[in-house]
Formats: sequence, C-alpha cells, structure tokens
Amino acid sequence: PPSRSYTGQRNSFLFSMLVMASYIIRADGRIMHSEMEFVRRFLRSTFGEAAVGEGERILLNLFEQTVSISL
Repeated sequence: PPSRSYTGQRNSFLFSMLVMASYIIRADGRIMHSEMEFVRRFLRSTFGEAAVGEGERILLNLFEQTVSISL
C-alpha cells in the first residue's frame, strides 16, 4: 500500500491541479462538456478510476464557490 507521505503528496497535487483546471475551464465564462471530459480522461489515466469521481466532486465544489463569491 502507498505510504501516508505519498498519499498526501498525491492528494495535494491532485487538488492543486484541479484548482488550476477550474480556472482554465471557466476562463471563457463557460463550462464545456469537452473540457470536463478531458479532465476525466486525464484523471483516469494518471490516478485511476477512483480519482474521476473525486475529481468531479472537487471541481463542482470549486465552480460553486466561485459563483457564490462573485455574487
């Protein structure tokens, strides 16, 4: 099994990458299906299937927080 240090680094990288992806996806003011699908494929190939659902939840929370802050 992966060590705690590795798991923590993986989670930190994953979260940071998703924060950056959320800014890029929203840059034009639209959230497109093709952009989300690209992120899903990246997560699946890099981190495995379990990361896809986790990543989607994180992205959706980031999108919701940005909407709340800008209102």
